[in-house]
Amino acid sequence: MKSILSKYAIILMIVIFPFFLKGQNITIKGSLKDSTNLSIAGANILVISAFDSLHTVSDENGLFQFNKDNYAPFQLKISALGYSPLTRNFEPPTNVSTYIIPAILLTSSYHLLKEVVIKGKKSVAILRGDTIEYNINQFKLKGNAVLNDLLKRLPGLIVNADGSITFMGKSISQIRINGQDYPLKNVQALINVLSIEMLEKIQLIDDYGEIARITGRKDGEAKPIISIETQNTVKRNQQFKIKIGLGNKDRYLLSPVRTDITPSQQFFISGNSNNIGSGFDNTTNNANISLVKTKKKLSIRIITTWDKSKIKNEVEQFVQMETNSGKQYINSNSKNYLSTNAFAINTGFDYKFNKQSILGFNIRSGLNSNNSQNFFAASQSGLQTVMQQQNNYYEEKTPYLANSSYFVHKFNKTGRVFTIREYLNYQTVNSNTVNDNKLQFTYADGSSKDSILKQKIVPKTQNFILDIQSSWIEPINNYSDVEIKYNLNQLNNHYSQKTYYEYSNQKLELIDSLTNAYKNKTTQNEISASYKITSKKIELILGGKLLLYKINNKISAQKNYKTIGNIWFPLLRLQMQTGQSSMIVISTNSTVEYPNNQQSQLIPNRTNIQFPIFGNPNLKAESNNAINLEFRHTGINIVLLNIKTNLIKNQIVTNTVVYEDSSNNIINETHYLNLNGNYSFNLNGGISRSLKEGRYMLSWDFSSSLKHSNIYMNYIQKETNNLIFNSIIKSGFFPNWAELNASINYTYNRNRYLVTTNNIINFSTWNFQLNGKFFISKNWAIEFDYQKQINQGLNSSITANPITLNAAIERKIFKDKITCRLEGQNILNQVSNLTQTISSNSITQTRTNLIGSFYLFSVVLDLKKVRYSN
Repeated sequence: MKSILSKYAIILMIVIFPFFLKGQNITIKGSLKDSTNLSIAGANILVISAFDSLHTVSDENGLFQFNKDNYAPFQLKISALGYSPLTRNFEPPTNVSTYIIPAILLTSSYHLLKEVVIKGKKSVAILRGDTIEYNINQFKLKGNAVLNDLLKRLPGLIVNADGSITFMGKSISQIRINGQDYPLKNVQALINVLSIEMLEKIQLIDDYGEIARITGRKDGEAKPIISIETQNTVKRNQQFKIKIGLGNKDRYLLSPVRTDITPSQQFFISGNSNNIGSGFDNTTNNANISLVKTKKKLSIRIITTWDKSKIKNEVEQFVQMETNSGKQYINSNSKNYLSTNAFAINTGFDYKFNKQSILGFNIRSGLNSNNSQNFFAASQSGLQTVMQQQNNYYEEKTPYLANSSYFVHKFNKTGRVFTIREYLNYQTVNSNTVNDNKLQFTYADGSSKDSILKQKIVPKTQNFILDIQSSWIEPINNYSDVEIKYNLNQLNNHYSQKTYYEYSNQKLELIDSLTNAYKNKTTQNEISASYKITSKKIELILGGKLLLYKINNKISAQKNYKTIGNIWFPLLRLQMQTGQSSMIVISTNSTVEYPNNQQSQLIPNRTNIQFPIFGNPNLKAESNNAINLEFRHTGINIVLLNIKTNLIKNQIVTNTVVYEDSSNNIINETHYLNLNGNYSFNLNGGISRSLKEGRYMLSWDFSSSLKHSNIYMNYIQKETNNLIFNSIIKSGFFPNWAELNASINYTYNRNRYLVTTNNIINFSTWNFQLNGKFFISKNWAIEFDYQKQINQGLNSSITANPITLNAAIERKIFKDKITCRLEGQNILNQVSNLTQTISSNSITQTRTNLIGSFYLFSVVLDLKKVRYSN
């Protein structure tokens, strides 16, 4: 009997005890780390207990928390892209209101693959969702190597000579350092001094904006960002580096850099003053100051930039235009003088109220000034023969003020999120142009006529942009949710232009027929809804958005043009992990372009009497629908492939009307209208392999685009097709005694015009480059850079096959703190650079004069101080 009573008592306690636990709230907190002690963001966490099931997601710092109304034991099931799933059981104590789980370690699923399949060979990079994380230890660099040396070795990245960086055909404009974003141009000096010994992690991230980083909702087209994290064992990293150089032809260089990085502060200051740019006679002066301080919940940033430059160059240009009446050729020579001065200050903060709410605020203001003078001489042939001489003077000042802010709140109900973002921008463009234009027309009978016109043009533009976006995310279950989003965008544009005739005594007379003033207001309302479901290997977003717009062009109360329209876009994003180290993403992206001032102006612009421009105030919005297919694979080989298709609806195209005026002069009028049927295909990809711990490197990057365009000639529709193919093969050899790089770059450009006949124009370029650095001894090194360009298909007046050669010798002294360097730039005195641009009915080939050869002796002082934490 006692045993029976004991059994019933035990059963009764098991049944009743949980009811004593219910009604007592407890907060559970925890964090996720990987094997390198780095935080794991975006992991799905399923909480299972006897009474309820919850779902949460780790934030950008790898932290998670949830609230329970009982102390019953629970189970966590954790899954994250790139990591093996994990199940853990926990039993919280009954006498606490907050239970902190010790850090949970997730094992990279890639490591399992490495041990089983790759048989111990180490990967160059690891794929974590849509982020590529490079294995820094796989790249063997010299002890004094800096971040820029590492970036040049990373597969998939292309670091150009001017410091710009591209990935898969996209420009990288930002670098994230310890979670803070900086414009690439502001930290160019930093990436040339930051030692790789300080780096903990470097990633290539597809960034969708600050709100997407918090909510995990990805919309639109991602921007590639390089993310860098310094070692958490470094308590403080201070560095001062200055380079001073003097050369022949009055060449000079001064470039100081000062950095101070701690776990709670990032301080950078840099300056640059030189006249050794690639242009004919350029001077550059700039300064940047960046300060970011983080303390508990608050992060404050102040970034200031100043740029001042002067550019002098000489340009030869050949233009071939296709028209219904025939071809028009223009050969020109110009001397250009440009001076720019820009100052900007950017300040803001991010404040985390708690784990659920965050507020961000940013304000940016500045002033841009430009002054230019142009001396232009041209000869036109084909449809008509014209000799032209023109002197232009232009000045512009643009003050601006912009503000952006966002707020994100995560509710107690896991997965429910509210976001709001706003952006304001006001700027005024004040400009002043003086044109002194002389034309001489020659007719078929040998007679000629002169036309002399001196004008002063004073345009003014005022722009105000308002953009507000709000969204609500509502969870459906542990793995899916719905997002409703609303966006209001408004652009107010006031434009005016006064044109004066200037007499020889400098007296001005207003020309009413060339004076223009109107207002443009574009309002866009966008509503979207999407459904998201997430599993271990798949993330799917399905939905659609409806865009309502109104364009209002107004010159007076009597002349008011309104265009109202609506556009529907599908939303699709499917991300699949097809293997332990590979991923496929299928997505749609849609954008809208509205007519600009020139395209929608109400009064014709006859400033150029040969090429007047007629706007169309009834133009509709242009919509671009894109479908993307992307494949990524990381491991010993890195394989990247992107296929993109664009279909353009209501594209704003030109209608060129060519005719003879009453004086038998050929006039080319430009009109604008909407047209369907334009599309393009783009293919970008590459494969890279690094061997022997980064001592050998081989890569192939390629891109191809096919663009089909429709234009109008004298109101008759015509077709043009443009095919561009580019291929770059690069190899590297990095033994202890040298660093050698070789590359071959081939570009093919085919243009087919169906204007008067089936006209095909082909153009191709070969670029061969070989550069290297030989370490003769511990302190001595020799460096060289050789480039050869071969052009085919250029006009005879432009054709050149330039060769450039740079060389340098350097020595390090005082324990590598001082470097003395003697360098020769453009030793073979190559004085021109070639470019080509394509439009729907014209080809422009340009040769720009370069600086010529010069020699420079420089001294670099590099001081470092690093303190490590215990």
